Amino acid sequence: MRILALFCALLIAGPVAADEWTVGPAPSDDPSMRAAIVTNGTGDTLYIWSRRDADRFQIFVELHPGAGHVFGRDMPRYLIDDGDEIDTERIRQDGEELNALWGYIGPTSAIWLVWTSFQDEVLSGDRLHEWFTGKELAITWRTLDGEQQRAHFTLEGAQAAILEATGTKLGGVTE
Repeated sequence: MRILALFCALLIAGPVAADEWTVGPAPSDDPSMRAAIVTNGTGDTLYIWSRRDADRFQIFVELHPGAGHVFGRDMPRYLIDDGDEIDTERIRQDGEELNALWGYIGPTSAIWLVWTSFQDEVLSGDRLHEWFTGKELAITWRTLDGEQQRAHFTLEGAQAAILEATGTKLGGVTE
């Protein structure tokens, strides 16, 4: 009976279209942790979630490749529209210098810090702000055999989902 009820609920809710940003559970063992989530047409899923402590806000990106794909040993690179390519290995190394985990690569997930601040407002000069104003995110990585993979995600709807999931605000906006 429970299976039938779940099936009916899924039919009523309908599928989420590929490339549609939503807010849902983060890939964590903490059930209260939320993430902005988008899955592209090839099954790659991107999660954006936050960590907070008394001194700092941090927002992380977590990429899970689609079925049958795995990461190699190198951290991914990403770019938004025609902007600068960001090497997440450099982010990971910057964290190591501070004895902090700002980047991780495993077979089925890659995680990196995209924003950190003492306040909960994303300002127009912050790297995360590009995720709000850009149109497309492209992430590249290498597999264990050295083959280059690329995932594309729309950024349409990212701002609202990220702000909701992370509890941050858009600051420094003048009209």
